[in-house]
Amino acid sequence: MKVNLTINLDTESSFRSKLLSNMNHLLQDYFQDKKYENDLEQILIGVIIVKRVPGYEKWYNPRRPKYIYHKALRDPIFKDKTYEINKTYECEFRFSEDDYNRFISESEKESNIILGTYILETLSDLSYLCKKLKDFNKEEFINDLINCLKENGYLSNVSD
Repeated sequence: MKVNLTINLDTESSFRSKLLSNMNHLLQDYFQDKKYENDLEQILIGVIIVKRVPGYEKWYNPRRPKYIYHKALRDPIFKDKTYEINKTYECEFRFSEDDYNRFISESEKESNIILGTYILETLSDLSYLCKKLKDFNKEEFINDLINCLKENGYLSNVSD
């Protein structure tokens, strides 16, 4: 299975881009040989780390989770090229204002824990996906995710 982060940072949080890149590589490496269901090949997690600005509160709101069984997209520049998205689950989260401030001001270790906690919370609620996929092994996936995050210092005080 492929698990990837899509990252949206503002200028204040951009110095944490390496931390997010490390998390992305960790998830890719950890899940690359795992399989939980034939109808799920990829999970895309949108990470929105953008400070809320008065008057622009509705910008950068996370989109609703979505499962795409198959979709063909035409390249907007090279009209003769198409791309396919197959068996993909997309979800997004945005830090709360307090967590945003903590993420950019705390140590790297604390920022990792904030990020890991949000990823776990976002992927723990797979009710939308489980309605689309009948045989998805949610428990095994969540256990593997917790193990991955714990082993690499992205979680603290999470009960099994």
